[in-house]
Amino acid sequence: MSFVSGGFVIYCFDYLTEKPVYRCEREPGTGDFSICTSDEICLAKNQQREIRYYIDWTSHESLDNWIETLELMCNSNFQIQYISHSFYFGQIIGSVLISRIPDIYGRKWPFLISLILQFPVYIALIASRSLGLTIAMAFLIGLLNVGIYNGGYVNVCEYVTTPWKNHVCTLLLFFDNLTTILICLYFKFVSRYWLWFQLIGVGLNAIAIVGIFVIPESPEYLYSFYRFNECRDILAKIAKWNKRKQLPEKFEFDVEIDLKQIRFSRNIAESPENYRMSLVKGKEHRTSIRIQRSLKAGVREFYTSEEPLVRNLILSMLLWAIVIMNYQINAYYNNFYPGDSYENLIFITLVELASYIVADVAFEKTKHRPALKLFVFGFSISLLGSIGILTNDVAQHPMLDLAFNYTCKFGIAAAFQGCYLASGVLFPIIFASTTFGACNLMGTISAFFSVDVYSLYSISEWYSFAGLCMVGIIISFFLKERPATKATME
Repeated sequence: MSFVSGGFVIYCFDYLTEKPVYRCEREPGTGDFSICTSDEICLAKNQQREIRYYIDWTSHESLDNWIETLELMCNSNFQIQYISHSFYFGQIIGSVLISRIPDIYGRKWPFLISLILQFPVYIALIASRSLGLTIAMAFLIGLLNVGIYNGGYVNVCEYVTTPWKNHVCTLLLFFDNLTTILICLYFKFVSRYWLWFQLIGVGLNAIAIVGIFVIPESPEYLYSFYRFNECRDILAKIAKWNKRKQLPEKFEFDVEIDLKQIRFSRNIAESPENYRMSLVKGKEHRTSIRIQRSLKAGVREFYTSEEPLVRNLILSMLLWAIVIMNYQINAYYNNFYPGDSYENLIFITLVELASYIVADVAFEKTKHRPALKLFVFGFSISLLGSIGILTNDVAQHPMLDLAFNYTCKFGIAAAFQGCYLASGVLFPIIFASTTFGACNLMGTISAFFSVDVYSLYSISEWYSFAGLCMVGIIISFFLKERPATKATME
């Protein structure tokens, strides 16, 4: 609920700011009304000419949304886009300021505070009757969404063992996209009025606050910071809630056992091989403890470590940018298909959901370098689909063109899920939120600029799509994946 609560308004921005279909009486007194634009109506009003018009509610494109509520009929589309732009800007600022906090102060409280703050902001957004206030609230929604999105994904994944992490990621993305389907079903079959659907989002936000409040801190986070006593207490509570067997009274984690063995090896004479192994493990644990005690310095040590973590981060950010840009190309191309826009979006979202399921199974079954293979799989399918669109004569074979577009969507959705699943094999737990936020920052910046660029659609964008897919395939070969730790597997 917490993960998708903000999506009820975020994924609605296009529908909330879409101008309805107007009909005007071009010749006064004739009673002959034809389709016209808001610019024509506003020009006549500015020139103090009488003009009769009405909203054509028979068109599925006409919604009772913010255009009427905020009186935006005579505002330019550029001014109206300030709302979505302010949301993206809020996400960019949030990715810089907020994503680091859960790695320092824990998963639960930053997540919960973001949810609590979003509640009044959400109410103010839907109660607003001015463009300025709406823009300000959209900015805050974007800012807080980083804490909720990062917290929801990272926190939930750390509650389960490694084999279940992939399924949890799939489940989160599944419900996230289900929101899009619900939006389409609501406007198509339930009501053209925007407010009632948003009240559902507010209700989910309230329920999520109560739910997250009673959920304990992430045990995997506590384990990664060597807070073993707290971790044992949390695991005992979780076992009790789930009615499972409790941990043994003198249970010790693998790292605790390692530390004892290191001290033991140094206190007695052992073989040189065992002694060298104890020195290596001791160095690893001392480095980890130093990072934990001084996270500010730890960031510097993390990025200067012998592991290729900087390279992984840079490449992951590039992969996020590629995926988001290709998402935008695919989304705008979908708008060119004739027919009901709601049905088109529902079908292509179902394709995306199917891709998540296939990608989840493929990632789980792959034992060696699963992130690489999932990225190659997703980008390769998208590349084949884009080649099909570029070579197909859409006038002669429109259904074939639709199939190619769905193929692109299937592939890019698999690559998008790869961005999520790969984070678990590329970065350590103590920097999970920071690295996820950095990647999300790059994705948001890409979305921010591509919204305007790709709205000026031309077929040449598919050459960009194909080229980006090839770049994505090449980049993924340079990722260095880390094996899961024993503690997260058991």
